[in-house]
Amino acid sequence: MSRSRGAFVLLLAVAASAAFWWLLGREQHVPGALVAGQRLQCASYTPFTGAETPADFVAAAREQLEQDFALLSPQVGCVRIYSVRGMEQIPEVAREHGMKVIAGAWISRDDADTEREIAGLIALANRYPDVISAVLVGNEVLLRRERTAAQLLGYMQRVQAAVQQPVSYGDVWDFWLQNPSIVAGADFVTIHLLPYWENDPSDIGAAIAAVTHAHDETAKIFPAWTS
Repeated sequence: MSRSRGAFVLLLAVAASAAFWWLLGREQHVPGALVAGQRLQCASYTPFTGAETPADFVAAAREQLEQDFALLSPQVGCVRIYSVRGMEQIPEVAREHGMKVIAGAWISRDDADTEREIAGLIALANRYPDVISAVLVGNEVLLRRERTAAQLLGYMQRVQAAVQQPVSYGDVWDFWLQNPSIVAGADFVTIHLLPYWENDPSDIGAAIAAVTHAHDETAKIFPAWTS
């Protein structure tokens, strides 16, 4: 192959690769837009910006929260947060924008951090009972194998006894099925449904069936805690 022909083939391959990634990353328009005045029930929210990660995060700036919630409030009626550290201003800002908050404590294998999170969650829930509609004690703790079901249940029951709001825990649906004892500390069951991340992943064509199956299997085990 001549040098010029080789350069042309390489250029063609680069162009094809660039086109492929552009197609994957282009803006997608979802059919069935919200009607006037309608909002999504809830959305997960973290105030990280740029390359910021939970490891470097200290606290959310009030100005940033104001900007974010001004954008969110016309579309979303509630936000779920996974930790209370550095996010203490979120309920106040949410109230100003007519939104609710599902507040979470980040439970990890670090005892001191976990205790701070639980104390912070209880304090925030009791300070903003009109804004915080529910609390989640931990997120995928069992999936990460950072706590046992018995330890997690103890944390959930501590929070349940200290707040007015309904209490739950968020994890992939089959970890609830594997650890049914934790329902003793829950007022409702919060399952994560991610068909593309299952051990046996589902493609887009089978995603709705996979979600329906997971929900139905969970409801069989916890009929009084699911809807």
